[in-house]
Amino acid sequence: MFSIASSKQKNEFSRNDLIKVRQPPPRLRWPLRLEYAPIPGFPEYGKLVSKLVFGASSKAVQLDHIAIVQTLSGTGALRVGGEFIKHFWPNKTIYIPTPTWPNHNGVFRNSDLTIKHYRYYDPQTIGLDADGMLEDLRGAEEGSVVLLHACAHNPTGVDPTREDWVRVARVCNERGLLVFFDAAYLGFASGDYDDDAFAIRYFVEEGITLLLAVSFAKNMGLYGERAGAFAVHCGTSVERVILILGSRDEKNRVLSQLKIITRAMISSPPIHAAHIVIEILSNEALRAEWFKETKVMADRIKTMRSPHNPFLPERCADL
Repeated sequence: MFSIASSKQKNEFSRNDLIKVRQPPPRLRWPLRLEYAPIPGFPEYGKLVSKLVFGASSKAVQLDHIAIVQTLSGTGALRVGGEFIKHFWPNKTIYIPTPTWPNHNGVFRNSDLTIKHYRYYDPQTIGLDADGMLEDLRGAEEGSVVLLHACAHNPTGVDPTREDWVRVARVCNERGLLVFFDAAYLGFASGDYDDDAFAIRYFVEEGITLLLAVSFAKNMGLYGERAGAFAVHCGTSVERVILILGSRDEKNRVLSQLKIITRAMISSPPIHAAHIVIEILSNEALRAEWFKETKVMADRIKTMRSPHNPFLPERCADL
C-alpha cells in the first residue's frame, strides 16, 4: 500500500512523510508485463489524467473533446506541444513570461518557434504585474501562442488571482491567442488540486482552445519515472487553426498527429510511470491520500518560507 506517515512534531519533516511503497499493489508487483505501451500511452492513463486536470464533470471530458498523450514528464509535454505548434499552427510566435523557467527557452527554440516575452513579475511590489501582462498580451501578434503557468509560477511563485485569470482569458479570446498552459505544480500552490486547476478549467469552460503540459514529477514525487501528459482541448474560440474546432472528429485528428509526433520522438512512453499514476488515480483511497499529501507538502513550503519573509524583498529585487 501507499501510505503517509504524519510528522509527530510540527517542525519535524522528512521525505518519509510523503507517499512511499510499503507493500506494492498487484499492478506494480513483479513480474510486470514489459511489452511496449501504445504510442499515446495506455488509454486508462489518458482518461484518468483528463478527469483529474479538467474535472470529471467537465463537458470537454464528457463530450470527448480532449486529445491526450503520455509524455516524458512536463518537459516532454512541452516539447511535444512545441512540435505540434510548429507543424499545425499558422503563427510560430510564442510569448513567455518574464521571468520564466529557463528551459522554456531551450524547448521552444528547438521547436523552431520565435520567442517573445510579456511582463509578469513586478520586483517593486514583489507581485504580479497584471496591468503590464494584459497590455503585452493585447499587443501580441494576433493568433500567436501564449505560455501561461497554471499555478506556482516558476521561479517567482507569484500567481494571478481568479479575477486576473478572467481578464487574461478575455484578452486571449479577443486576440485569438492559442493558450499553452504549463501545469507542473498542480496541488502545490494552495494545497488543493482543484483550486490550483482553476485557470485551466475556467478557460475550457469559456470554450477556449488550449494546449496543456502536465507533470507528475513534483506532486507525485515521480521525478526519475518521467510521468507526464500533453493534451489539446479542442474548443471553439479560435478559427485560424487548420483543423475544424470544437468536435470529436477534430479531437481524433489531433490525436492522430500527436501519435506521429510521439512515434518520431520516443516511440512509446514508459510503462512503469504509467502504472504508478494509474494505480493512484484509479483507487479512491489512494487518490484521497495523495491529495492529503500534496497539502502536507504545500503547507510545509509555506511554513519554510514564513520565517524568511523579511528577507524576501531584498533577495527578489533582482528577479
